[in-house]
Amino acid sequence: MNWWQEFYDEKLAAMLLRTKDLDAEEGTLRFLKQALHIDASSRVFDQCCGEGRLSLPLSKAGNSVVGVDQCQAYIDKANHLSQAGDRQATYFCGDAFSFLPDRPVDAAFNWWTSFGYVSSDEENIKMITCAFASLKEGGYYALDFLNAPNILANFRPSIFSESKYENGTLKLERKSAFDFSLGTFTTSWDYTLPSGEHVVHHSRIRMYMPIDLVNMFTSTGFVDIELFGDVDMGPITLQSPRCIIVARKPLC
Repeated sequence: MNWWQEFYDEKLAAMLLRTKDLDAEEGTLRFLKQALHIDASSRVFDQCCGEGRLSLPLSKAGNSVVGVDQCQAYIDKANHLSQAGDRQATYFCGDAFSFLPDRPVDAAFNWWTSFGYVSSDEENIKMITCAFASLKEGGYYALDFLNAPNILANFRPSIFSESKYENGTLKLERKSAFDFSLGTFTTSWDYTLPSGEHVVHHSRIRMYMPIDLVNMFTSTGFVDIELFGDVDMGPITLQSPRCIIVARKPLC
């Protein structure tokens, strides 16, 4: 079994995937609308959509949305929320390495580091290839990834955090390490839930430098490639918390 098939479950969704910071979410939505040139008529593809945390608000604003995720529980939740709100959003359980919408879209995005999950460049680039194939000519794609130079420059092998919830406190200790021979960044996620339950997840991300992502996008056929360090549209720097790459599918 691939690590992400166990990593993404209902407990993790409740802890990490559901909105807690509405201002941050609004900032992300503003970025996507501006960077991807999304207007009221745009059809949008949410690649690795989770529970539709970003694409459901787009559908509420009138956009037609299609999303894919490998976790059936997330897809069920997203479709339930879409149907309850009478929105133009449809979500599918599938493999983002191969999934394509039924018809081309105007914009696509892959958010919260849902990329680089295998060590093979040839496999990882399939997500970018699918995004390219999903777009209409002139359509835009955004990939939100970790900023590898920042992580290397400020590496902390162990990080502890706490989050307050109505039913108590969630405690999380993240222990990370690099495998430089494979170019991967591995993390154990050690949770103590408000109920006292103890949960451990493991993740492994391929540590791509920004130029590696640019080269992947270029080889796929994208043009007008830009790098941003966060959703404030500022350029990427060593201190930037994210590496967001935005590009356009050319006109023939």
